Amino acid sequence: MPTSLSFQDEAYIAIKQMVLNFTLKPGEKIDKTRLQELLGISNTPVREAIIRLQREGLFKVVPQSGTYVAKINLQKVYQAKFVRESVESLIMEKAFQAATAKDIRELKKMIQLQAIYLGSNDYEPFFQLDEQFHQYFYKITNNDYVWDWLQIINVHLNRLRYLRLRMMDTSWKEIIDQHREVVQLLENRTDQKMTTAMTNNSHILDTDIFKLVKEIPDYFD
Repeated sequence: MPTSLSFQDEAYIAIKQMVLNFTLKPGEKIDKTRLQELLGISNTPVREAIIRLQREGLFKVVPQSGTYVAKINLQKVYQAKFVRESVESLIMEKAFQAATAKDIRELKKMIQLQAIYLGSNDYEPFFQLDEQFHQYFYKITNNDYVWDWLQIINVHLNRLRYLRLRMMDTSWKEIIDQHREVVQLLENRTDQKMTTAMTNNSHILDTDIFKLVKEIPDYFD
């Protein structure tokens, strides 16, 4: 029998995903009763999950009005981007030494799956595979805790990345091409270019952020 804590975790994961994939849109007022009905979970776990997400900056409480989905904060996006790029450059240096032939095969499988989702225009699993691809380098360098820590910092950045996939089809192929480049450099043991290739993946965001803000300004702070 699940405990109340497991129900809270279930509610937290489900609601957070609804924010990240824009089922709950930036600026939208939260209807707790509707969430309970959608998730089939009672009031207390949903309430506690919302409190956790508020602490993470995904929800905003407006006095005498209610709880709203926080808009994407661009300052937090750029700060998270800076941290992730800085950390990932070090991770890639370690991965060059640690990666095995089996690791390279696993990374290639992820890219193949991404290509399938690209063909079917299915952006949610595509995004998850993009995350798994990056996470794999933290795993093979024994930096799982660092990855988990980054996920707290990355919430606004990940929302922007997900939105970019939904709104800009060209970004899909760019991501796959860069992943292929990284794996090719890893396979050939060309360490001089690996860090640049991996961080270029996030650099592309800079050219698209302005377009997204201009197209849907109500989503951003």
